[in-house]
Amino acid sequence: METRDQLRHPVSRPVNGASTSRSSAERQGRRSLPTEALPRLLFTREESARALGMSLRHFQRHVQPYLPCVYSGQLRQYRPEDLGRWAERSASEPEAARR
Repeated sequence: METRDQLRHPVSRPVNGASTSRSSAERQGRRSLPTEALPRLLFTREESARALGMSLRHFQRHVQPYLPCVYSGQLRQYRPEDLGRWAERSASEPEAARR
């Protein structure tokens, strides 16, 4: 039995959930690159915290104030090399000297 939506829009549906639609890049003749092939230049706060192996709250309180960030509207993002520099500096300095 057909659902109400199928009766309103009688479009043939692919079998087993297979998709027949193409992305806009494919329709325009461009190839889309898989996202894992692109190097990440910026991390969100959540990704930065994960990369350092800590909770977001700990990152926001103890790390974020010491890192330069890139703003895009309300979004704050951090460069991976700055995260690495912070970790190196923190490993070699006592906490009182970082402030």
